[in-house]
Amino acid sequence: MDEKELYELLKSLNIPVAYDHFVLSEATKVEPPFILYRNMDSAQFKADDQVYFKTKQYQVELVTDYKDIDLEIMLEELFAGNHIPWDKTEVYIDAEKIYQITYSI
Repeated sequence: MDEKELYELLKSLNIPVAYDHFVLSEATKVEPPFILYRNMDSAQFKADDQVYFKTKQYQVELVTDYKDIDLEIMLEELFAGNHIPWDKTEVYIDAEKIYQITYSI
C-alpha cells in the first residue's frame, strides 16, 4: 500500500486526516477526532543490483478528546477489511487532554 492509497482509506472514516501534522493558520483549527499518519520505515529485498520487493511501515495516530471506542472499532475494521495487520498502543496526554491511539501497520 502506498501513501496515497492509505490516505484515501483513512479519509473514508469522514474525519480530518493529514500526513504527519496539519498545517494550521490562525483561521483554521483542527479539533479531535482526527488522524495523522507517517511513513516510519521501509525495507527492500535486493539482489543483483535490483530491488525485487519493497515494504513500507506506517504509523497511524487516532487522536480523540475522549475514549471513542466506536471510532477505534471502525478504524480497526477498516484495517481488517483491507487485510492490513496492525499493532496498537494507547496513551492519554494529560497536558493536552487527548487520547492518542497509535497503530503500527
